[in-house]
Amino acid sequence: MNPTLHKLEAAVRLLLSPPVEVSLQLDPAAGSVQMAPGELDLVTLNLVLDARARLGGSGRIAIRSARDADADAEAVAIAVEDLPGTVPHSRTAVEAQFGLATVRLIACDAAGQIDVRPACAGGSQVSLRLPARQDNGS
Repeated sequence: MNPTLHKLEAAVRLLLSPPVEVSLQLDPAAGSVQMAPGELDLVTLNLVLDARARLGGSGRIAIRSARDADADAEAVAIAVEDLPGTVPHSRTAVEAQFGLATVRLIACDAAGQIDVRPACAGGSQVSLRLPARQDNGS
């Protein structure tokens, strides 16, 4: 997963023009997932676009990868957290949920699970848990 996230970092930075900041926090033990590389790209970009819609115009987006050690089966997680800036923004429900709907469909096809929860400072965190590929590739 980490090589894909590194590869997408430049595209994400283009999508998130200042004053939106992005940080990449990758777990070296995250491993790889049972998903086509193009699908992982699509999922990640949609999670970022969804987070950007919630931010509105300023704030920070953190993208994290991790090995899911608490699961019944080996899994890898990707989380995208948005932390709003000081400038309030109004948005429609459709604007904030379009990317998330795409992620839900792809996650379901890949036997993954998605979780949306509040984050600190009024933001949100979307976590996607995907089955780990059994080889140790990235």
